Amino acid sequence: MSLVSVILAGGLASRLEPLSSNFLPKQFLPLCDDGSSLYQDSLRRSLELTTDIVVVSNESYVEIIESQTASLYPVENINFIFEPENKNTSAAIAVALEYISKFYKQNTKILVLPSDH
Repeated sequence: MSLVSVILAGGLASRLEPLSSNFLPKQFLPLCDDGSSLYQDSLRRSLELTTDIVVVSNESYVEIIESQTASLYPVENINFIFEPENKNTSAAIAVALEYISKFYKQNTKILVLPSDH
């Protein structure tokens, strides 16, 4: 059985104002006890289960995601999908599923992890 983890990291996360902003939403803030972000915590949990990871985010967060990913795992080993504009959770999952259907076996299991929880 193959498992692919899909990490959703593209939301604006505007409900944590004034800490979060359009430039640094809450999933990228250092809110965990060890100083890591919620995104990094989601990535760390994913890596406990699989190395097949797809991250879906907004293209405006490319630098943040690459930086925070590189501190835990080689960036080149993760599949990134950067959307040109924010849609919603279901659209992000649909894009990830389309990608997975092209590059993984038909019976692949999928774990979806929102990175801002």
